[in-house]
Amino acid sequence: MTIEDESHLESALSDAGLAWLVRYWGDEKAKFLQETAQKISDFVEEFALRYKERPDPFRLLQENAVKGRAFFQFDTLVASVEMKIMVWRILQGCDVTRVEFHYDRDSKPSLEVELRTPYGERENYASDYWADFRVLRHFGTVKTGDTLRLEGYYAVK
Repeated sequence: MTIEDESHLESALSDAGLAWLVRYWGDEKAKFLQETAQKISDFVEEFALRYKERPDPFRLLQENAVKGRAFFQFDTLVASVEMKIMVWRILQGCDVTRVEFHYDRDSKPSLEVELRTPYGERENYASDYWADFRVLRHFGTVKTGDTLRLEGYYAVK
């Protein structure tokens, strides 16, 4: 990663409200910026393989700050590539249709999220990586009648 890339990522983190994170990294800032940039790059490459388009989180942050801030949340950045893709798909307009989170103190937890695309197709994203469960707190909730709906993916203020 070049100095320009580090500066670009640091600026994006600041724009997304994560300047505190860069300060927290302290003397290891360059190391963590590089790791974070690699995780974003891995996400972009895998997304491009699956969907034949290259997402640009940096451009999203500039063009749609609400969605960009949601993607650049700490919980999203530490999530697996699979969950980053799921988040991006929600930001693209997919609806959350099902969430299954299994937790048992004596076994490995699991998370599965089903999305519906604007065209009605179903997509499933599954993980048992510990950091992926943190994305759940970014789902928006809407009550319709007696039903709870998960709508969107948002930055925590």
